[in-house]
Amino acid sequence: MKYTKTLFASLTICSLFSNQQHIVKDGHPILLKSQVLHVIDGVPFGIDEFAIYDMIIVGHNLRELQNGKKDASGNKIGKYEIQGQKYTLNELVEEEEKDRNNPKIKELLEEVKDDFKRFMIKFSDKIKDPTTKEFMTQLIHESCDIRNRKDSYLLSWSKQKETDFDAMRNDVKTLKDCNIFFTDLLNFLCDVIHSCPKGVKRYKELKHTLESHHKSEHAA
Repeated sequence: MKYTKTLFASLTICSLFSNQQHIVKDGHPILLKSQVLHVIDGVPFGIDEFAIYDMIIVGHNLRELQNGKKDASGNKIGKYEIQGQKYTLNELVEEEEKDRNNPKIKELLEEVKDDFKRFMIKFSDKIKDPTTKEFMTQLIHESCDIRNRKDSYLLSWSKQKETDFDAMRNDVKTLKDCNIFFTDLLNFLCDVIHSCPKGVKRYKELKHTLESHHKSEHAA
């Protein structure tokens, strides 16, 4: 019961991103055509309803890091603080451009990486299986190729032999590069969701089931 309520709350917060443009950063989602999708779309433990849910949650969290979280007044506020002022990741990138040697900026870069690891680790753990990781790597290459992001760190990050997060911590040296990586990841997740109609269908069915259950609980 607790899991059901938590999942329903999360789905409600995210509004299911039924329109994938809620998370896409650069233009519109791209329809991927890899044969891999015929194997994993809508398949349990492939890109099923729970995988779609996980990708939406990751996308939601990435967008909050970049753009901030709405306060009671509807204004978006960042979580990173410099001298009492709150900054979003996008705003931190601007501050970094002004003073690259500011030790606070370097400190916040590590905090951003820690936040990324915190909400990505569950998703990352689910795709550690070599076959699953190979499928995802193929899709990452297709997405980056079509988007002309051939130098994206996402390409090398997806093939790391060491843990993904250790690699990122060592490789990403600036907030700007971190933000670009997040944008590429957001776009990739959006492309995958857009290209998996069977998984999305199962996801919407899950949402409908949970909403119906939630309504019946309140009506009782």
